[in-house]
Amino acid sequence: MAMKDTYDRGYKSLFSHVELLQELLESFVSEPWVQDVDYNSAELVNTSFISPHYRKTESDLIWKLPLQQGTVLYIYILLEFQSTVDYLMSFRLLRYIVDFYSSLLKSSPDLKRFPPVFPLVLYNGEGQWTAPLSFSELVEKAGSSRYIPAFTYYKVAVNEIPREQLVNIKNLVSTLFLIETLNPEDLASTIGRLVSILEKEQGELIKEITRWLYQILGNRAPELVTEATAQLTEVPGMLEANIERWKEEIYQQGVKRGVKKGVQQGARQALLETARKLKARGVTIEEIIDITGLSRAEIEAL
Repeated sequence: MAMKDTYDRGYKSLFSHVELLQELLESFVSEPWVQDVDYNSAELVNTSFISPHYRKTESDLIWKLPLQQGTVLYIYILLEFQSTVDYLMSFRLLRYIVDFYSSLLKSSPDLKRFPPVFPLVLYNGEGQWTAPLSFSELVEKAGSSRYIPAFTYYKVAVNEIPREQLVNIKNLVSTLFLIETLNPEDLASTIGRLVSILEKEQGELIKEITRWLYQILGNRAPELVTEATAQLTEVPGMLEANIERWKEEIYQQGVKRGVKKGVQQGARQALLETARKLKARGVTIEEIIDITGLSRAEIEAL
């Protein structure tokens, strides 16, 4: 989807809810400790280690997760917004983890052993993830490898998750991921599925997700989701109305881009393709002539 700059940062608010964190880990992280987490006692750590250079393209979340056997594990979630992949991601993430450990040491000077930190990159860009997962892959193979930091992060790339898997999981996180991968014309049915799942959730989480959806639709969330309680029964109708408007806006933007590209490149084929799509949608020949500049004969022949 195109509209990423307007709603990506909503991810931080969404995954600040332990319910979504639990669904993210249990559905998309294949690690045995995930089933041992006491999510009722999980704590969100109110700090960030993103360097100023990257604050426009990423955000981070840190959760303190008590495990059933009495130990504690931290999870550092890096929310990656940019569409291009940073090849040096493992180096950047290693720095963030070291900064986090430094903060723990500063608050507890007598600390002798650091708690384990699980580094997770959540990527919802359009390009394929090509960066190495291990820091050692960034280091030249010369000398002894035993002295190279053995640091690896876990990656969840939304665009790599099979559509069938997202459909079958049927929880909030999988539905949010599914919405990101769908074409506009397929969105309405998924919104209905999301609303049916939301009926089981609490008001604050409903408000966060509804805000996120309205950002996707290019509209600010209405007053009802900023009040103390969200009226869930009103959400589907409002979303449905905005979906239709959004789909038309996307279509019109596509037409304009297609025409501009055809004119700039002098590519007659691009104009013919645009005309073919307009004709299939029932647009009159006169309107197609006005939009594309093609002749009546060319359009009738399509």
